[in-house]
Amino acid sequence: PQRQQQQQQQQQRQQPGETSGRPPATGNMAARGGPATAGRGGPGNMPQPTKQSQELEIRYFIIRSNSQDNIDISVQMGAWATLKFNEEKLDNAFNTCDEVRLLFSVNTSQCFQGYAVMRTPVGQYNGRVIWSNGQPFGNPFAVEWKCLFNLKYDQVSSMRNPLNDNMPVTKARDCQELPANLGNKIVDIMEQAARQAGAPPPPKASAAAAGAAATGTATLAVSQTPDQMQGHQQRGQHASMQQQRQGNWGQKQQLRRK
Repeated sequence: PQRQQQQQQQQQRQQPGETSGRPPATGNMAARGGPATAGRGGPGNMPQPTKQSQELEIRYFIIRSNSQDNIDISVQMGAWATLKFNEEKLDNAFNTCDEVRLLFSVNTSQCFQGYAVMRTPVGQYNGRVIWSNGQPFGNPFAVEWKCLFNLKYDQVSSMRNPLNDNMPVTKARDCQELPANLGNKIVDIMEQAARQAGAPPPPKASAAAAGAAATGTATLAVSQTPDQMQGHQQRGQHASMQQQRQGNWGQKQQLRRK
């Protein structure tokens, strides 16, 4: 009886958790039934997602141009304009998602020439744009060119667009939308090919427009592969002609007002 009484007294002196040789469960350990480990514990230790870490909602549209000259003008001026019935589509996308990307393709070129990002709603471009026909057109909006490179259709022709009756992505009318996953793939292929070819990055839209207005010239960032050098020289000559047209159009407007 005396030994039994001593054992009971010893058990009363023990603190909770000592019988197992481990400290008492607290915090995340109590909730999970195990020890709390800094950096990989329960929900309390998990980093909370931020706006920067979340994926942006990006929408893609294929833009058709009837000439390379108009692509060059877009790069110079940091602007684009589209047909009236496409304006609402682009405006809606601009106002409801994080970013609108435009994949440009010149008719009959069998290439994508690059892509740009919308920077203003339709009609909000701060300036006048004269296109290759010597006339203004539509309601220009600001764009920022992100990549300029001739990506041949055969590099992406296997992709099918579910938003266009599952047709190949290369068969599209002006302002045809692409799912983001397909647009991302085309952009990734284009940017990788541009890096491998050593193509320079496009100029910033504001710098291109300001330089053209101040000096009457524009620096065009285009791929410098051998088969494109001749076309680049021709586009450089067109840049000067384009600035002359801009000035001539302004003079005509002044004469009409007089």
